[in-house]
Amino acid sequence: VLDSERRIIVTFVGPPKDRSATAEGGAWADAVGRAAALFEHLRTSTPRSAFFNSSKGPPRRGGFAAVSFGLSYGGGQEDPGRLSRRGPKGRVIDALLSSSDVGRIAGFQSSALRYWYPLALSHMRRSIKPLTRSKPVNFEHSEYPTATANLGPQTVCLGHNDSTNYPSLPCAVTAMGSFDPDLGGHLVLPDLNIKVRFPAGCTVLLPSAGLRHGNTPISEGETRYSFTQYCPGGLLRWVRYGLRPKKGLDAAKVREIDATSDDGWGAQLSRFSKLEEIVEDRRRASL
Repeated sequence: VLDSERRIIVTFVGPPKDRSATAEGGAWADAVGRAAALFEHLRTSTPRSAFFNSSKGPPRRGGFAAVSFGLSYGGGQEDPGRLSRRGPKGRVIDALLSSSDVGRIAGFQSSALRYWYPLALSHMRRSIKPLTRSKPVNFEHSEYPTATANLGPQTVCLGHNDSTNYPSLPCAVTAMGSFDPDLGGHLVLPDLNIKVRFPAGCTVLLPSAGLRHGNTPISEGETRYSFTQYCPGGLLRWVRYGLRPKKGLDAAKVREIDATSDDGWGAQLSRFSKLEEIVEDRRRASL
């Protein structure tokens, strides 16, 4: 999807072409199927309280189980760090991190980001490097710092924005499960008046902070899961303010730092490559 200036705003990525049927890990569809089975097992074998907090009301994105993991900053944190891995939720996260199939999906998403959004990835990599030196990202073959596993059983997202994500670093979403993509599970982008068929094993890259997105319902008895990677904007702000919280700076210092940062809307938009310039941007980014 291109904007009026022919910047690449949303990218739909089909399944990768497997080099051979005997490639390590087998075919992509098999890996996605095993990951879906793992998601189902983790949800059904974990107490519901690990995923839902009744004191906070209904989940904003929809009534399905989900767990987030990786680097985060915000919500009262004094310093950036890994999301909690204690208790039953921690065991779910450990299983996800040790899964070669989930790692393969994460690596493919990161490769798609590198190919279609080289300037955005280069900026994120450079910006959070002081942080990731001591706090590695989740997966060996992915540069995304944070992930969410939507464990279903029917992951149907309500239309929403992920306002805490970094605006110009597209998140990646891969669909999984057993559902008829002709009848449901479509990706909906209300701001663009677009609805797209979104089968299991396919991936989309989109700027989730600024673009509303959701899914259409699937049929009774079907299952749908998804795996998402993204970058919280708070990580870049932490580094920008000198590895310290904004609240520790006086207003004049904040204005000085913000005036010289490259996080304004013009700079953010410039990191979305134009279709005719994508090859040159890959060279410039030196990824």
